[in-house]
Amino acid sequence: MLMRRAAEHLRNQQWMAIAIDLAIVVLGVFLGIQASNWNDARIEQARSAIMVDAFRSELSDYIKVTGEFKARANKGLDAFDAAYARGERPVPFYVRVPGSDRPPKAVWQVFQQSGLGDMIHPNLTFELGFFYSEVDGIADKFVRYTEFVDNQVLTHAADPHSYYGANGTLKPEYQQNMRRLREWASDNAVTVASATCLLKRLDKPKQPGPSCRPHYGDD
Repeated sequence: MLMRRAAEHLRNQQWMAIAIDLAIVVLGVFLGIQASNWNDARIEQARSAIMVDAFRSELSDYIKVTGEFKARANKGLDAFDAAYARGERPVPFYVRVPGSDRPPKAVWQVFQQSGLGDMIHPNLTFELGFFYSEVDGIADKFVRYTEFVDNQVLTHAADPHSYYGANGTLKPEYQQNMRRLREWASDNAVTVASATCLLKRLDKPKQPGPSCRPHYGDD
C-alpha cells in the first residue's frame, strides 16, 4: 500500500508527499532495528541475571558447607589435643567429606563458556577466577590429606597404638597429616571470607568494588 502510494506521488512529482513517505519508511526501519536491539538487550540482561543468581547460589552453598566442615574440623582437633594432653592415645582425628572432595565450580565453568563476560565488571571477573583457582588449589591439598587418611589412618583404626611411637608420642607422619587438616581449616576460613565479599560484589556486578582476593597473611 505504501509503495503504491509512493509510486503514484513520484509519477505526479508530489515531492512533499514523497519526502513524507520516505520518512515513514526510514522511521519504520529505525523502529524495527531499535525493537530488535531492545529485545536482544532484554534477553542478555535476563541471561546475565540468571548467571549472577547462579553465582550467588553456588557461593552461598560454599560458605555454608565449608563453614560447617571447618567448624567440625576445629572441634575435633581441639578434642584430640585435649585427650592427648591428658595422656590418652586417641585415634588421630580426621575429616571425610561425603561425595567429591572438591567443591563444585560448575557455574564458573558455564560462565567462561557463555560469552557473558562483558555483562559484569572485568575486575569482578578476575576476582571470581582467582577465587575458584584458590578453591581448586585447596582441594588438591585436601585430596592428598584424604588419601593419607584412607591408606594410613583407617587401615590401622583397630590398633590405635600403631599411631604412636615407643615413647608414646604421635608418629611424625600422623602429626603432619593433622597439620594438613589444621591448614585446610585455616585456608577455608580465608576463602569463606572471600566468597562473602564476592556475594556483596554481585549486588552490583557491573561496578568496580573492593578486592575479594583471599589473603592468608604473612605466614
